[in-house]
Formats: sequence, structure tokens, C-alpha cells
Amino acid sequence: MGKLEKKVLGVVISVIILGAIFAVTIVIYLQKKNIYETAQEKMFETAAVISTSIERTMLEGRSEITKAMAGDLKELKGVETITILNHEGRVAFDGNAPATEKNYVERFRTNLSPYALVENGLMTVYKPLIKKSACQKCHKLDSPFIGAVKVSMTLESEKEKIAEMAAVTIIASLFAIAILS
Repeated sequence: MGKLEKKVLGVVISVIILGAIFAVTIVIYLQKKNIYETAQEKMFETAAVISTSIERTMLEGRSEITKAMAGDLKELKGVETITILNHEGRVAFDGNAPATEKNYVERFRTNLSPYALVENGLMTVYKPLIKKSACQKCHKLDSPFIGAVKVSMTLESEKEKIAEMAAVTIIASLFAIAILS
């Protein structure tokens, strides 16, 4: 094999390898994004169901059921914590609780959209409990919301899925490169 043939072969193999690396990187990025978006949607739906249940029990004047329900829901698979917060960022139904979540619930004074945060391997969703006219009877606040639902889940299972998908993608790419070379 001559020098020119070796150079052409080297360029072709380099292009195939670089293309595969680029493609694998993009695929892994998109898989990760898709898995996190799916987890976030799941968390928003969980928070919505909890919010609806809280509203129903509170309108019936059964706050003890709301307290018990929050404890029961913590046993859901993948859910790290479920916390009901009052409008000050304190754990609801505990008058002595510190306002540890104040910065997170303050946002709802101007924007009542739920939002998610990813920190330290946890995804946390905050969903406001919007004040309705029926709530005025017990909650005499000037705030547009009476509290919030905080739902946290660990991202360990999502990270495992991403690692598995990345491994399959890399192995498939190496196999394709070997066949094409």
C-alpha cells in the first residue's frame, strides 16, 4: 500500500471515528434531556394530583386528612419528599416550623406557574396552592396563593437509565465503525 493510499485510508477512518463520536455525543445529550423532561413531567403530575387532593380535603374542613395524606404519599416509589408549605415557606400545620422554603415560595407572589429545580442529584417541583374564593373562609390572606406543594425525587434511576443508554449507543457505534472499516 502506497503513502497516498495510507493517507486516504487514515482520513476516511478519522472521519468515520470523529463522526461517530459526534453522533454518540448528540444522542447521549438528547437521551439525557428526554429522560429528565419525562421525570419532570411525572413530578408536575404528581404535584398536581396532590394539590387537587389537598384542595378537596381543605374545602371539606378536614386538615387532619391532608396531614395524613402527605405522610402516606411519601411512600411513592422514587419520591424522596412531599412537603406541604404555607404561604410563608414554612411546613404547613406546624406553627413553630422555620421558613426554610421562603425563597422558593416567594416567586409565587408574582408568578403562579409551577417550577422545577435540579440540585444535588434531586429534582424538586414547587406547585402553588392557588387561593380560591372558597379558601377565604379560613385563609384570610392578601397573597394570591395559600401555600405550595413541594415534591422531590432522586435522579439516581434516571442517571442509571442514561448510563445504560450511553453504553448501548457507544457499543452500537463501535460495532458500526468496525463493520464500515
